[in-house]
Amino acid sequence: MDGLADTADGFFSARPREKMMDIMRDSRIGVMGVFAVVSVMLLKITLLAIIFTPSRWIVILLMPPAGRAAIVTLMTTLPYARPDRGLATLFTGNHS
Repeated sequence: MDGLADTADGFFSARPREKMMDIMRDSRIGVMGVFAVVSVMLLKITLLAIIFTPSRWIVILLMPPAGRAAIVTLMTTLPYARPDRGLATLFTGNHS
C-alpha cells in the first residue's frame, strides 16, 4: 500500500520526471496517495463481497500468490525507473 500511495502521489503530481521521483521517495503521504489507498481498499472489499460461488475460499486463497507472481513478472519485464541504484536493484538484478 505504501508503494501504491507513493506512486499515486508522484504520477498525479503533474511534475517533471525528476520531481516525481523525489515525491515518490518522500515518506509523507499526499492527497492522491490517500485517494488511491482508499479506492483500492473499497474495491477489494466490494469484490470480495460479490463472490458468492462455492469456490469463494479457493479464490481468496489464490489472490495473494497471484499478486506476488504479478510483481515478479513486472519486475522482470519492465525497465527500472531510477537511473541510480535504489532499493529495488537488490531484486531486479541491475547491479551496474
